[in-house]
Amino acid sequence: MYSVKVSTLPAKELPMHRRVFAREIWGPGTGAMKCTVLHNVILADGAADMHVHEESEHVFIIIKGELRCRTDAEDRVYGAGEAFVVLPGVPHEVTSTGKEDGEYYVVSTPPIKWGQKI
Repeated sequence: MYSVKVSTLPAKELPMHRRVFAREIWGPGTGAMKCTVLHNVILADGAADMHVHEESEHVFIIIKGELRCRTDAEDRVYGAGEAFVVLPGVPHEVTSTGKEDGEYYVVSTPPIKWGQKI
């Protein structure tokens, strides 16, 4: 069994992201082999540049604030209590709506291999 107090984990700014900070709850850094679980905070002016993860699917679960997810097929805003999925190979960009800082979890399987900038 593994347990952790999320608020005590170090927050790191993510590659290809601006003002988005992640705490790795479970992932390659903790010995995970099958998935990554991150607790992320995106500041009101934060964004993840358009990128793609060829092998990983991502489940985003919004806790606070609003996030805009843009793909070639869709551009939509999600709020607290909502979740959305980005499938492998789908270029995506996630930004704050600018109203307030956002907070969300991302579950990725297989574990994240940082994508290529589009």
